[in-house]
Amino acid sequence: MSANSVTLHDGSPWLWVLLALAVLVVIFFGSYRESVSSWTAVGEGPPIVIKQSELESMAKAQAGEVVVYYSDAAMESVATQIAEELAHAYAFIAERLGWKPYPAGLVLIGGERPGAVRVEGEGELGMTFGLWLPTETIAEGLTQASEDVLDMIYWVMPHEATEPLFSQKLYHDCGTRWVGDGLAEYAAYIVSGQFRPDVQQARLKGRLRTIERLLEQGKKSYNLPQEFQAFRSVQIVFLRLGCAKSPHEVMVAGYAVALAIWLDLVDKYGEELVRRFWQELQKLSRPTNQDVFRILGTLTGEDVKVKITQVDLQYAAEVLKKHLTSN
Repeated sequence: MSANSVTLHDGSPWLWVLLALAVLVVIFFGSYRESVSSWTAVGEGPPIVIKQSELESMAKAQAGEVVVYYSDAAMESVATQIAEELAHAYAFIAERLGWKPYPAGLVLIGGERPGAVRVEGEGELGMTFGLWLPTETIAEGLTQASEDVLDMIYWVMPHEATEPLFSQKLYHDCGTRWVGDGLAEYAAYIVSGQFRPDVQQARLKGRLRTIERLLEQGKKSYNLPQEFQAFRSVQIVFLRLGCAKSPHEVMVAGYAVALAIWLDLVDKYGEELVRRFWQELQKLSRPTNQDVFRILGTLTGEDVKVKITQVDLQYAAEVLKKHLTSN
C-alpha cells in the first residue's frame, strides 16, 4: 500500500467503499421522487427526445390545469379537443373517487411514427407524455382517432395522472406498487367505462391475456408485493440496489392482477371502499404494505395479506372475464 493511500484504523480502504454504499442506500431508500422524464412506447420507428426547452417554445391548448402542447398549427383543433377530454376524465375521477389526479398533459407529434417518445421536464412538465397522431386525426379530430390514440386518452392518461397520488405516498416500500398501479388501473377502468366503453373492453381483454399466458405456463398464484415491485433501483458496478425486478411477462401481468384485486374488492364492498381507503391512507405520513393490509382488513374484515400475497391467478382471470361480459 502506498504512503498516500487513505485508510481507516484497520488499514482497509474497502471500508470507505462500504461506507459510501451505505450512504447511498440511506439516501436511496430514504426518499422517493417521481422521475422528471416520461416514456411512451409508440411504434417501430426511431426514438425521439423532447426537452423542456422545446416544450416551452411550443403552442399549447389548455383546459383547466391540463395542457396539450403542439408544434404544428394544423394540430390546434385536435389539441383543444384532447385537452378538454383529459380535463373531463380527471374531473370524473375526482368526483367519483374523491382523488385529485395530477394534470398530466400531452405533447402531440406528427410526421413519421417514432418508436418511443421521451419527454424531459421539471415539475408539471415532467408529467407530460408523447402522443403520435395519424394524419387523418390531425385533419379531422377525434372522430377519426385510431385505437391507440383513444387508448392513450381514456386509459393511459387517467392511469398516469392517478398513480403519482399513491406512488409518492407509498413507493418507499417496494412492495406497494400493487396499490398505486392497481388503483391507477381502476381509475382508467371507470373513465373508459364512462366515456369510451370500447377502450375499456379492449384493455380488459389485453389484461386478461397477460394472466392467461402465465396460466398456460403453469403458474397458478401471484405474490403481488414480491413479483410486482416499484421501478426503483440503482446499479453500482456489480451491485444492484433497490426493488426486485421480475421477468417481463410476470411483471406485465401484475397490472392485470392488481386491477383484478381492486375490481373484486369493489364488487364485494362497493366503491366507497376505495374512497375510505384513501382517506385512511392520508392519515399516515409514511405508510407501508403492513399499513395497507391493516386498513383494508379493518374495512373488509378479510385477511387481506393472504389475499394479496397468494393471488389465485385463475380467480383473477375470472374477475376480469366477469367485467368483460357485464359491460
